[in-house]
Formats: sequence, structure tokens, C-alpha cells
Amino acid sequence: MDQSTIDRSWMYAKNLKRHSTEYRKGIINFMNAAEEDRIRRNSDYMCCPCADCKNENMFDSGEDVHGHLIQRGFMEGYTCWVKHGEQESGSGVAADRSGAHNQEDENEHDMFIPSLLGGEIVDVDHDLLQNMLRDVEDPAQNERDGMKFSRLVSDSETPLYAGCKAKHTKLSVTLNLMKLKASSGWTDKSFTDLLGILKAMLPIENTLPETTYEAKQVLCPLGLEIRRIHACPNDCILYHKQYADLDACPVCKASRYKRKKSADEGNKSKRGGPAKVVWYLPIIDRFKRIFANPNEAKLVRWHATERRNDGMLRHPADSIEWRNIDRKHKDFAADPRNMRICLCTDGMNPFGDMSSTHSTWPVLIANYNLPLWLCFKRKYIMLCLLIQGPRQPGNDIDVFLELVIDDLEILWKEGVETWDAYG
Repeated sequence: MDQSTIDRSWMYAKNLKRHSTEYRKGIINFMNAAEEDRIRRNSDYMCCPCADCKNENMFDSGEDVHGHLIQRGFMEGYTCWVKHGEQESGSGVAADRSGAHNQEDENEHDMFIPSLLGGEIVDVDHDLLQNMLRDVEDPAQNERDGMKFSRLVSDSETPLYAGCKAKHTKLSVTLNLMKLKASSGWTDKSFTDLLGILKAMLPIENTLPETTYEAKQVLCPLGLEIRRIHACPNDCILYHKQYADLDACPVCKASRYKRKKSADEGNKSKRGGPAKVVWYLPIIDRFKRIFANPNEAKLVRWHATERRNDGMLRHPADSIEWRNIDRKHKDFAADPRNMRICLCTDGMNPFGDMSSTHSTWPVLIANYNLPLWLCFKRKYIMLCLLIQGPRQPGNDIDVFLELVIDDLEILWKEGVETWDAYG
């Protein structure tokens, strides 16, 4: 349909309020068109054409864009949705078009599974899946890991059932369903129930996992390492490296383990669990996974390739400190893919009880390579440490940050080779 024949008067009609039925219906049509365009572009993001953002900000949630348009209205003159799939000549792909999708459109959308709870659309592209497999493969892996990887490759080639499309493999379908579980917040029990229903609907000789546990086992080699390290209850040391085999702190002499009495042995004290634990999620492997996704790998370069350089302070890259670092460390600044991060932490009460003084401390990483509207989105905030309570580490937090600093020193001094899916 020619764009000139499409009535977009509802976008700016003065007699229409933004809570009117006509305006809301128009918004729904726009969001449908924008979502189709995002799917066609295989992108995670959508420009926001509200009066404030003016297509300069992008969001990974259509709900954010929808909310902006309800509250703020459209930017002036945006009757042709060029940032959301329409062509200037008018042969766009707006929601006003009619007719069925052609076969090419069907193939294009075939790998997309809409969320049953209205959440985001998830997908697993075949080429991206191969990149993931390549990223998982490690020439230094041990025999057990080698068997896991071989099973992963086998699952990526095993059809879901005889006669299904080649791209619907045991691995790709399981991965799609697990992404759906995560984005929709399903419990393990509800997901197991769903798998049971789907398995009963498929042909008898299907390879779909029956339980959440089985699904996680299929994806096990794709998982990232989590290290559980014992700590001194007084935050003196971590029991690793030279202290790995000690049973007591060499500084304060506190026991590494809790002591509990055994009723079976005359109330004799015996060793219990560790007195304090810190969980470390190694950052190097997580950084490597960012570059395994072409969309994310492109965003890492944003501060150098797409940032508006007009002297205005909008992003950390616009600051004097950023330029000072570039001048001082020219080799680091030469490659825009080098990660520029910040560490942030604060105490939290995981039990939701305001009367409790328990304080668990997560340590988070924010990535300053990204656009300013994505730096602190939940999707891009990386948890690297979780320090067990009940007391805050205070000035001794440097003991725990040693784990992160060790990896950062490797990245700074030696660097790590990884696959860049964007090129």
C-alpha cells in the first residue's frame, strides 16, 4: 500500500487525546509493524519515535516504546515510519498492509517462537548456533568435557522427530524453550509440565527432553563456570591459591568450617559446612560470549563508531577522563573492542525481612562500551561476585575483589583471543 494513502491523522489530531480508543488502536498497529521490522532485521532493539527520544534512543523491550508513545506522543512529522520498516517511496511494511505472507516471509519467521505469556520473542538462528558451538569448543578440555562437547554437537544434528525440518534439532528447540522459560519467569515444575504436554503432542519417537533437569543437561556444555570459594568468616583471606588446603585462617585463626554437635557421638563437635562462601562468576568467559553474538559484538564498538561527537556530555566516552585514558594507554585505545567497565556493589537483604540485619553483597559490572541507553539495562549488567553475609565486608572487600582483579590483569597484560562474530 502506498504510504500516501495511509491515514495517519490519528498520530497528531488535536481533538484526539492519547488515552482515546482511536489513538490506542493506532499505537497497536504501529507496535505490530515495528515488531515485524525488528524480527525481519534480526535485531534485539527498536527505535523509540516519541516526542522526547525522536528515534535516537533504542530499547530492547517493545513495552518501553509503547509506554513512551502513550505518555509523550509521536515526534513531529513521523507519518512515514522509515525507522520501523517503511520505505520513503511508500512501499513499506506497516501494519496497514493486507494479505498473507509469502513463502519467503514464512521461512524468515520460522525460527521465531512467540512467548505464551506475552513476553519477548525468542529465536535461535542456525548460524549463531554454530558460532556458539565453536565458542564452547576448547582444545585444552579434559576427557569429560570432550564427551560433553561431543554430545552437544550430536544434539545439534539430531532432529526433534523424524521428518521435521533440519533446523529443528534437539539442541535448538531445547535452547528456544529454555530462553522462553527464563524470559517468562517459569518455575522448574511448570516448565516440566509444559515439556510433558509438548512431548505428548509430538510424534512418539521425538527427542524432546521430558523434564527441566534433562533440558539443562542438554545445554550443560553451554553453561558458564561458577566458582564457589570458601572465605574466612572475618574476611581476612580466601581459601584459594596458597591457602587452598588450610582449615583455619592464618591471620585470625578462625575455623574454615562451622562446628556442630553430633547427638550420636555424645555431643562431640564435628565439622559442618564452610563458615563463609563467595561465589565468583569468571568474567573472561562471559566477555568472550559477548563477541560470539554479532549484534552484541557490534554494540561493543558503539562508543567509537556511532557515538555523536559534538562536544556534549552524554556518555562516559564524552568525558575528559576517557580521553586522558586514551592518551595514556594508546595501545588499549587503538582497538574499540577493548572492554571499558565499572564495578559497583551494595548490600542487600535476600530475605525481604526489614527487621533482619543480614547483608549479602553482589558485585556487578557495567559495560561502558555500550550505548548510554543500554549501559545499565538489566540484560547488560553482569554479576561477577556474590559475597555471603550476614555481615558486610566493609573495608575488607578488596579481599574478595582479588578474584576479579586477577582476571582483569590477564586481560590487561596478556589479552585473550576470542571469535568476533561481527567481523
